[in-house]
Amino acid sequence: MYGFYTTLLGLDNPVSQFLQPMVDFPATISYQQTWQTSSSIQGTGVGLGLQIVFQSTFLVDAYGTIKVPKELGSFGPGLRVHELVTQSTYYDQNAFNGTSGGPPDYVLYETDNSINYYWLMPGRGIVASLASTAGSLGQAPPDNFSTATQFWRMFETNHKASTNTGGGCTAPSAVTDLNIEVNNGSALLSWSKVNCASQYRLEYSTNFLNPSSWKTLSTVTNQLLFLDSTTQDQARFYRVVSLK
Repeated sequence: MYGFYTTLLGLDNPVSQFLQPMVDFPATISYQQTWQTSSSIQGTGVGLGLQIVFQSTFLVDAYGTIKVPKELGSFGPGLRVHELVTQSTYYDQNAFNGTSGGPPDYVLYETDNSINYYWLMPGRGIVASLASTAGSLGQAPPDNFSTATQFWRMFETNHKASTNTGGGCTAPSAVTDLNIEVNNGSALLSWSKVNCASQYRLEYSTNFLNPSSWKTLSTVTNQLLFLDSTTQDQARFYRVVSLK
């Protein structure tokens, strides 16, 4: 999210910090989902100021069964994520021309494209990854590339085994452990995180026996909601609906 360590970029300092935090994977992932991320780093290399911009497009392009070492559960449902990475390297033209002072004037030097594949399992995260070489002349390698720069897989983990036996997320389950605390006319609602849920809808009713009486109060992405005031003249019933 915040940076990385590598000696492959030609920078004098292998420790690189992103100028903007970058989250590679969203909290929930499902088949055919797509998203994009981008960030950049700055540093020096070969006597020049450099800026490297990373842009990625992700696509969940396959699902099925993944076989893993027995220590991880032998096999289970999984997803494959295809990532197209564009790495654009810029150099400081002012430093190159010997001009000092003023802000950097970055000029594009080269663009490299590559492909990464990730295999994901519920409760395990990334269990394997495959990285291609960079494409020639700024072009991306084919999706079925035959030469890789890196392959790794998970052999052990301290995560507990997943109880999800389906083929990835299909629908979120019901909210559990709903709790409400009232203090001086304010209320705090909390509940347990639900697998496959990316957001939660809080609803209320003054007559829960009537199914059509429920009204939406708010939609949130975490498991906590603060109500700055509660009605004193009527009873309210609350429920939280998990949403994918």
